[in-house]
Amino acid sequence: MKIRTKKGEIKEIIYNEKQLYNYGLNRLSSRDYLRAELFTKMSNLQPEADMVNGVLDKLEALGYVNDKRRIRAVFNSYKSKESSNKTKNRLIQKGATKDLIDEVLFEIEDTNSQTYEYDAETDASLVLLEKKFKSYNPENKDKMLRFLISKGYNYSLCSKVLRI
Repeated sequence: MKIRTKKGEIKEIIYNEKQLYNYGLNRLSSRDYLRAELFTKMSNLQPEADMVNGVLDKLEALGYVNDKRRIRAVFNSYKSKESSNKTKNRLIQKGATKDLIDEVLFEIEDTNSQTYEYDAETDASLVLLEKKFKSYNPENKDKMLRFLISKGYNYSLCSKVLRI
């Protein structure tokens, strides 16, 4: 059955559970998704939330949908680009729960603390500054501070790094 959306687009509603399951597999073949993200995509195609949740339960039981794995992947991909607080907010917007994010972040930090002797946030901020500004110039302190804050680092870390 086809319907017209508010934007005037024609969209097909999937009523068959098997088709919905195949749609989920198709989405997951390109990249990992959080359960909430997939729920949003599938609910656009199927108005019954029970059927969507049933399909998501099947995908989760088979190991195709794993929120912890997705959260870990997002943190690993953004750790050199922005602060962990900004990454947390990104994940919360996508539908991850705060408790699950904190649990995964604790596991990541626990693993890193066993292998490294330094603060990962400080190191990442120094790498970002080095990429952006090439060399330290006291005249650029304000610009460097604004840059780090725009990447989600808090003021105390920025002042520690820049020695303000």
